[in-house]
Order: sequence, then structure tokens, then C-alpha cells
Amino acid sequence: MKTLLAQAHALAAERGVTLTVTETMTQPAVPMNPGLRAALHRAAAAEGLSAPDLPSGAGHDAMVLATRMPAAMLFLRSPNAMSHHPDETVNPEDVDAALRVAVRAVLALAGQDGAGEHGA
Repeated sequence: MKTLLAQAHALAAERGVTLTVTETMTQPAVPMNPGLRAALHRAAAAEGLSAPDLPSGAGHDAMVLATRMPAAMLFLRSPNAMSHHPDETVNPEDVDAALRVAVRAVLALAGQDGAGEHGA
């Protein structure tokens, strides 16, 4: 944050404008459940998909739920690189892949081996 503010102040000074920053909210990071994250990674790998860890600064419902129960998130790509915006979109094949991963992970967590044989 300090680096971002320093850059913003430097740009403001270059342009001869005044920059005032008022912090209105501070929300600490909320880690997602390692076991659920691992299950999603394993399910993605079983589907032949890459699933990198992605930190998110957005206030997702999972952030609230994680204080009361195990939580994890599975993100989908946005082909227009827009997130949390009315024009955000996803590709149908990415939705299909995410659903396969989610079903496979849930079945694995439920102890059902061979999740792929059950239509996941």
C-alpha cells in the first residue's frame, strides 16, 4: 500500500494536482481452508487443468463464511479481463470445467473414490 500511495503522490506532484487519501475501511486478509484448497487443486489436476493460487482482495462471501466454517474459492477466467463489473463475462467451457472440478472435489471430500465414474 505504501508503494502505491508513494506512486500516486509522485504522479499527482508531476501533474501539479493535490492528492488526498482517506482510508475508509481496512479488512485483513482471510485465508481459505488448506484442505478445501488442496481438494480443488487435486480435482483440477485430475481434469487436466491448471489451478494456480490467486490472492483476492475482493470481499467475497467466502471471506465472511471462512470465519465460521471451512471455505475456499474457485475462480473462472474473465476473457475481457474485467472483474466485479457489469460487463464481466465468462466462457461457457470455463463454467463447464469449473463445475466438473467442483463436483469432483465434493465427491472426493465425501469419500467417493473414482469420482470420474460418477459423471464428474
